[in-house]
Amino acid sequence: MAVDVRRGWFETGWSDDRDQLAAFVGSVWEILEAEFGYPSLLVPQDDADRLLAFLADLRPAVLATQNALRTPAWISDLELDRAGLVGPQLAFKLNVYHAAETDYLDERQILLAQAAPPAPEQKRGLHQRIKGWFKPANTLIGTVAAIFPPAEGLKEGKEMAEAVVERANRE
Repeated sequence: MAVDVRRGWFETGWSDDRDQLAAFVGSVWEILEAEFGYPSLLVPQDDADRLLAFLADLRPAVLATQNALRTPAWISDLELDRAGLVGPQLAFKLNVYHAAETDYLDERQILLAQAAPPAPEQKRGLHQRIKGWFKPANTLIGTVAAIFPPAEGLKEGKEMAEAVVERANRE
């Protein structure tokens, strides 16, 4: 019989991991809301306004996902473990996500702080950083959605945001 080195795992749950996952879901929401609020640096404001309205409809699903992640009765510890959303696997995934998040937010803050509108090359740099953020966000939110289907709305919102950004940066 194998010994579980995470003694007490099923009795105590992964409360820190659950809180970190719920914070991640909130972070994705906040970044989407901030980028497509006013002013949007990456897309025409009309597109940003439509996307923001779309995202607003998803807010209840975001809150439900955060609550479910914090509640073992809704999503079991075993489900989180099987999905790689606990322990070292989650820590690695969140580190990658947070590094991309920091790169994007730092660049965005610099552009918002300057007096003049961003130059085209600055927008391209921001575009590259948000693309770098989309990838780990998609991986994690996709895994969350696989075990809690209401999170699919946030994944869809992120994917629509990604499509709008890509289209705007081709024009």
